[in-house]
Amino acid sequence: MNILLIALNKIDMLPLALGYLQSYSETDGRIKERCRFKIANINMEESSESILEQIKEAAPDLLGFSCYVWNVQKILELCHQIKCFKPECTIVLGGPEVTPRHEEILDKNPSVDIVVRGEGELTFSELLRNSSLAYLI
Repeated sequence: MNILLIALNKIDMLPLALGYLQSYSETDGRIKERCRFKIANINMEESSESILEQIKEAAPDLLGFSCYVWNVQKILELCHQIKCFKPECTIVLGGPEVTPRHEEILDKNPSVDIVVRGEGELTFSELLRNSSLAYLI
């Protein structure tokens, strides 16, 4: 399974939260063996078209975004566009901006499949092991 984790930031910075998700998930040998992770740190000033092209190139089965107050609106817009060209891609949001608003995010944004609340390492690994995505692993 191809997993693309995206940090959409204002400045060039190391996306530690996404690295933690990958690192923790790969402690499970089955996940490590069958999942190919890619982490992308993208400047949010890039055009939506450019970001969508990068996503198309990566061809993810699962796409995860790290959401903060400065990027959540653009991410939600991207999610809708992604589902238009790749409806089978599972879109997962996490981070401090979606945790307290998980119900609202899911209700108002049908292109978002899953919202991970709070610390994501355990939840994300469990998602990879136990959800309907498990057939891919």
